[in-house]
Amino acid sequence: MISPNRRMLLAAAATLGASAAAAKDNEPIMGDKGATILGPRNPPRESQNPDILRPPATDHGALPNLRFSLKARDGGWSREVTQRELEISKTMAGVNMRLKSGGVRELHWHKQAEWSFMLAGNARITAVDNDGLNFVADVGPGDLWYFPGGIPHSIQGLPDEGCEFLLAFPDGEFSEDSTFAISDLLAHTPRDVLAKDLSVPAESLGQIPKEELFIFQAEPPPSLHEDTVPDPLRKHGLQIDGSNSGLLARRTRAHRRHPQFSYLDRDCRRPCLGRSRPHARDPLAPECRLNGSTTSPARRA
Repeated sequence: MISPNRRMLLAAAATLGASAAAAKDNEPIMGDKGATILGPRNPPRESQNPDILRPPATDHGALPNLRFSLKARDGGWSREVTQRELEISKTMAGVNMRLKSGGVRELHWHKQAEWSFMLAGNARITAVDNDGLNFVADVGPGDLWYFPGGIPHSIQGLPDEGCEFLLAFPDGEFSEDSTFAISDLLAHTPRDVLAKDLSVPAESLGQIPKEELFIFQAEPPPSLHEDTVPDPLRKHGLQIDGSNSGLLARRTRAHRRHPQFSYLDRDCRRPCLGRSRPHARDPLAPECRLNGSTTSPARRA
């Protein structure tokens, strides 16, 4: 066994210093696109292939890569590992995403459910279901979120440094390139159809993007209170509460307390729309589609 000496320690310190300096210079930033890395990293591995963090402009879409394909945008960056990069991963895909302060992962949806773990910084998450019921909350380091499959959602980085987080999807073939984005939907919908659907003049839609934005830079949002749409769930006896210790959906005293985004009891039945049927298992929706009857949870409470 070789005993460490002063020269070995100095050499090791110099190597670590050089790696740290290289990591500082080797950020996924290309002009005004991309952002720094807030989460954990491996500088020696990164230095082996600088194109991993700053890929050539010719890289696009599903171009094969030994580890992952990094996509830099005005408001941040993302990189993913799917079954394409890791063939054995048939039941899970992962995405690492960074949003600058104000950077937005635009409203989008996908068939797969989405789990997330916040690595650093703070973000505002928004979700809306098919009935227009919404959820808005701020999350910080160590927080989790879960969006069921098909639920439209968006994420925005908050001051001062934005955020970085990990996403997990229960499908090895999932890819960020195959999600449905609101900008892509609007870009491929005729203006007269949009104008009629939104009840606005067609000329007011001239600035709709011509292609998917994916991640874009915007101004940081106002306070959570100012940014929250009046909550239509309250009239159904459901109150949304967000905190850094976790996200909870609290029912009034007529119902038990359930974790946020957990499904309702499978065997729970209440009179809904004039007939008895199981409650909708949409975690963002109220338990009953009310029609003003006196049997509503809010009135029973």
